[in-house]
Amino acid sequence: MILLASANSQLLDQARAGLAAEIAIKIVGEARGGREAVHLVSQRRPRFLLVDLALPPAGGLPVLAQVRRQSPKTRVLAIDAQLDEGRVLRATKAGAHGYMLGEAIPGYLAKAVRVMAAGEVWLSRKLMGTVVAELQRLVRLPKRVGRRRGGAAPRSSEKKHSA
Repeated sequence: MILLASANSQLLDQARAGLAAEIAIKIVGEARGGREAVHLVSQRRPRFLLVDLALPPAGGLPVLAQVRRQSPKTRVLAIDAQLDEGRVLRATKAGAHGYMLGEAIPGYLAKAVRVMAAGEVWLSRKLMGTVVAELQRLVRLPKRVGRRRGGAAPRSSEKKHSA
C-alpha cells in the first residue's frame, strides 16, 4: 500500500504508470497538499509514502517529520525535481528512507519501493557522492599517511646510525 503526495499532475501520472505493473503495490490514495497527506497517512496507515518535496504549502520536509511521529512504520520516499544536496541531507535527517529525483520515477519507482520493502534505503545514483562526502565530513577520520606505529611522524632530525 502506497500513498502518493504531490501537487504536480505529471509526477502523479508518472508514479501511477511506474507502479501499474506491480501487482503487489496498491495505491491507496493521493494527496495534493501537506495537511491532506498527513491526514491520509493517519487514516490509511500506508506501508509507503511517496512525498514530493515541493508539496504545498510548506514543502515535503514538514510532512516527513509529522509522518515519522504519527506513523513510524510508514517508509517514506522523498521525490525532488532537481538535485539539491542540502535538501537530500535534510530529508534524510527528517526520516526519509529513500530519495529519488523526479526524472527517475518512470524507470526506478517500482524498484525503489521493492528495495524499501526489504528494509533497505533507496538513493538515486546521482546522490551517492553527496552522501559519502557528508559521511566523511561527519566522521573526520584522522589521516594516517606517513605515520609510524607509535603514531608520530618521523622527524627530519632522526637519522639512522651505522655501526
